[in-house]
Amino acid sequence: MTVSWLYLVGALIGAWFTKSALWPSRLPWGIPSFFAGWLTNELVVHHYVWQAVAAGLFIANGALEHWPGWVALGLTLLQWVGNAYILRNVLRARSLVEEVLREGLPEEPPPRQRDRAARRLRLRWLIAPIARHPAVTSQWHRPWARVGGKELRLDIHRPKDPEPTAPVLVYVHGGGWVIGFRERQGLPLMFELAALGWVCVSIDYRLSPAATFPDHLIDVKHGIAWVREHADELGIDPSKLVIAGNSAGGHLAALAALTPGRPELQPGFEHADTSVGACLPFYGIYDLLDRDAGFGFDDWMRFVQEYLLKAFVDERPDLFELASPIDQINPDAPPFLVVHGSKDSLAPTSTAREFVRQLREVSANPVLYLELPGTQHAFDVFPSIRSIAVIDGCVRFLEQVRTRWRNVRDAEASDDEQAEGSSSEGVAQPECSSSEAVAQPERDNDARVGATRDAEPRGRR
Repeated sequence: MTVSWLYLVGALIGAWFTKSALWPSRLPWGIPSFFAGWLTNELVVHHYVWQAVAAGLFIANGALEHWPGWVALGLTLLQWVGNAYILRNVLRARSLVEEVLREGLPEEPPPRQRDRAARRLRLRWLIAPIARHPAVTSQWHRPWARVGGKELRLDIHRPKDPEPTAPVLVYVHGGGWVIGFRERQGLPLMFELAALGWVCVSIDYRLSPAATFPDHLIDVKHGIAWVREHADELGIDPSKLVIAGNSAGGHLAALAALTPGRPELQPGFEHADTSVGACLPFYGIYDLLDRDAGFGFDDWMRFVQEYLLKAFVDERPDLFELASPIDQINPDAPPFLVVHGSKDSLAPTSTAREFVRQLREVSANPVLYLELPGTQHAFDVFPSIRSIAVIDGCVRFLEQVRTRWRNVRDAEASDDEQAEGSSSEGVAQPECSSSEAVAQPERDNDARVGATRDAEPRGRR
């Protein structure tokens, strides 16, 4: 009898994990549900294995001799049905990535074929989801600034055989602006890029409640300036810099991409170049005013007012708008690839859709949106079937940005050669403006890219 009841307890826990993946609870009471659903979503194959092993052991030890064991077996079978639906969504990720890239970057080349060693590495990641890469070397916990009595650190990931002028990605970790571990987030993406010749720098920033916005954003911009100042040491081309971030880091990355060179956000380094060539926000927050009620509870605004901005919205609406990427949209925005899960219980999907809709209306550069069905927050923290597919797409997006840089460089070199040839013949040539040299092709604003087939952007009130 004891074995039957133990089996039932285990089956109930497993059923709650599956339920949390399919129907996650919203904040503020949804934190346990988030963790259960997150692990089930990204490790669904692992869940099949442990549930099958557990069921076999319980049944072998007589769990079906009493009615609780039969109830537990029924629950286990229901879990497998639910997990099959989850696995279907997981396997759809790669085709959705292809659709987004095909519609948003029609000139993007087909995916490259991986060699046998790369395929073995991916398989090893899926079995034991710990991101490490044999072709990448890392420098951890390097101090780079002291601000307000806090020492900020960074991690550097680069190829073992680096190029002399590599492109660079600056990564901003998440954690709700109050916590976060730089050394544990964004690693699959950074390792994959570093293996392809990029240098990736993951930076610290000051955290609330000790820090008050815009302290967080100032530190991110300072980190961008620091990377450019140390270009020779890092072996990078300072003109080839992009930014990415997850959750609160996605919010800060988007803000940094949309507000380059703003002197009030760069105290002490007002003249530093803080522009970026592209932005990849993962499941970010785009409207701190929550105008579409995506969070749907009063504690969100209380948190923002008391801990993050330390101001009331009716007294400082300008500060709330400054802290909202949706209010900083402008025509000069760099290329964006916005990634979000349709089942995100911590960052509203509806706000991400609205941010993308408004950005597409005004930006002269490509704006891609990848909405992943059935996907929770933080899906990319460790390698999984879904996160690997998404990271492959992000890498191809950034490699396309890199190709554009090369095309600009080649065009400039060709113009220089023509100018030299003409001058040697004594014929003066008109000079091309820098804006013409780096002009980007106009994007089709009417293209609908990356929204799931059953999810359309909601209008903003």
